[in-house]
Amino acid sequence: MRVAAMKEELTKKDINRRTSQLVEAKKEYKSKQVALEASHTTIAGLTEIDLCMSKKIERMKVKKQQIRDSHLDFHKKLQARIQETEDMIQEQQLTIEALIEEKASYSKQFRVCKKATVHHSMMNGKKNRRRIRKTKDLGRFL
Repeated sequence: MRVAAMKEELTKKDINRRTSQLVEAKKEYKSKQVALEASHTTIAGLTEIDLCMSKKIERMKVKKQQIRDSHLDFHKKLQARIQETEDMIQEQQLTIEALIEEKASYSKQFRVCKKATVHHSMMNGKKNRRRIRKTKDLGRFL
């Protein structure tokens, strides 16, 4: 009986040990399951963040392209305005040069006319003085 009792006691110890191992394995399983669920939650959260960031990045790329297009359009308009202004300045410069030439021509004509007028008035002055003298001389005789 002693052998049977020892066997029974060994079996009980073995059962208790195995039960204890099963309880530990179950606890470990639960712990790993909780960790796995937490990991899945974290991965889901990161995936959601990744999707949000991807959308933001796409919007930023679109906005960046719009800004580039806008800048390019502004640059083209500015270049056109600069060219238009340069053309207008060049046109005004040509007009100023033409006016300067015209002024020089008029000044020359004016000097010529002034000389002719002075010369003419000098001649008329001499003739008038002669007439006045003749008239005075005639008046003396009458």
